[in-house]
Amino acid sequence: MKILATDVYDGRQRTLTGKFEMDHVSSADRLPVLLIEEWGGKVMSHKQWLLDRCEVVAIEEDEQDFFNHWRSALIL
Repeated sequence: MKILATDVYDGRQRTLTGKFEMDHVSSADRLPVLLIEEWGGKVMSHKQWLLDRCEVVAIEEDEQDFFNHWRSALIL
């Protein structure tokens, strides 16, 4: 999955590569976690997603259900 993130301080945009994992130590209640390749595989939290004003620019069909499930836990 390709994600467009915007830095909250300087407005610069960057593209990140994410993938979902269900077997990660941070996964709870059968909720997938979003791992960011450019961060060395670290988890992107829902808070970080919102702060960086992230948006999906490309997603594989097999990732869509994981993304929908992950996004459903986002409380606005």
